[in-house]
Amino acid sequence: MLTADLDRAEEYVADLSWGPAGEGVLIASSCRGTGGAASCRLFRLDPDGGTALELASMPSEIVPGSAIWRPEGGQVAFLARSGGRTALCLLGTGRDGTSPTFRYLADLTGEDSALLPFAPLAWEPGGACLV
Repeated sequence: MLTADLDRAEEYVADLSWGPAGEGVLIASSCRGTGGAASCRLFRLDPDGGTALELASMPSEIVPGSAIWRPEGGQVAFLARSGGRTALCLLGTGRDGTSPTFRYLADLTGEDSALLPFAPLAWEPGGACLV
């Protein structure tokens, strides 16, 4: 049985993204806290079953469908949205036994910007950079 500890009030699975070779799935949960503030937790679930590993917790929401795995499977790039800002983020999955890492890379919109659609994120074929 596959489980993820979604124990916070009003927490639900907001997005899923399979790894490039099916070696795992990224699960993004979302919930609203007191006052309606959004938060998100990111988990990696290995296909052999068991409990999902929590990789990061953020005071924002992941943009559904934005997560894209690096071709070798060690990192996931995604968009996060909070307070009218959309940011590009990078998450180390800890797949190789290292500790999971989270990196904010850049704001793509300002606080007063309308929620704009973005072209899908993609890694160049060798996985060296995002395009």
